[in-house]
Amino acid sequence: MKKNLMLSAILATMIFPATSPALESATGPAKNCPIKALKDGKDISLSSLKGKVVYLDFWASWCGPCAQSFPFMSEMSKLRRKDGLEVIAISVDESRAEAEGFIAQHPSDLTIAYDPDGNCPREYGLETMPTSYLIDRKGQLRHVHRGFNRNDAEELTRTLDTLIQEKP
Repeated sequence: MKKNLMLSAILATMIFPATSPALESATGPAKNCPIKALKDGKDISLSSLKGKVVYLDFWASWCGPCAQSFPFMSEMSKLRRKDGLEVIAISVDESRAEAEGFIAQHPSDLTIAYDPDGNCPREYGLETMPTSYLIDRKGQLRHVHRGFNRNDAEELTRTLDTLIQEKP
């Protein structure tokens, strides 16, 4: 099952290599799939983040647009964490060493999670790498962004600022 998920993500990345559409609107509660921190293996509960705006990103070491998105996510985290933004980047690499190698090349202070079994990507219906889900302070999924290129940063920043300014 994991191989099928990865093959689908690879094919989608090849079809949409470095371009992405505008943010898509989404509705409904964010999925609370089990994920673990890459660094120490501790559980990360998305439901425990209610009251914060969550930028949930799925990435892999082999994904070119993922490497482009890391500096943006790191900058957003540094600038907006004090305002209630939590950025969680979930690796779907099958090999922990590959995920760790990517992080060594793209250091950040993001919360990095690891889901080698692909449970969380399945819950979210992941199709393209990277894909980011923007979750409001009430735990509601508000936007989905597939792919990444540097031109996306302005729209993503505006959308995150809007979500941050909303009252819980």
